Amino acid sequence: ELVEVLEDCRVRPALQVVELGVALHVHGCTAALAGFALGGFALGGLEGLDYWQTKAELIKLPSVGPATADWICLFGLGQDGAVPIDVRTWNLARRIFPGEITTKTLTPKTYERVVRLFQARFGETAGWAQEYLYYGSRRGLFRRGR
Repeated sequence: ELVEVLEDCRVRPALQVVELGVALHVHGCTAALAGFALGGFALGGLEGLDYWQTKAELIKLPSVGPATADWICLFGLGQDGAVPIDVRTWNLARRIFPGEITTKTLTPKTYERVVRLFQARFGETAGWAQEYLYYGSRRGLFRRGR
């Protein structure tokens, strides 16, 4: 059974292009292994669900919040429209969508709003657009005045 769980973990090769490191590629595998330990949750059971349904199912797992669910969706399940929002992405979103985001804190409602803004702007590959923007911000490509 453990081999089947590990087979459900799909590492997206695009991560190597973005150079985000190993930590992000293992989110899907970590969740699958945690699910296995918690009674047999398998990522394969999420196939065929749309992004929002998949995310809702993942959030039901212990210790899985919106960002972790989005990482699993994007990197482990091929849901290219999933947009993981962390502090750096939140700050980017506030710069990219200045008139669209009016709050200063990232609440669950605002999190969903930011995901939908990325999806509206970048379409079906919003998650990968977010990753490239994230990478660019880490490299200092979006400093003011540049």
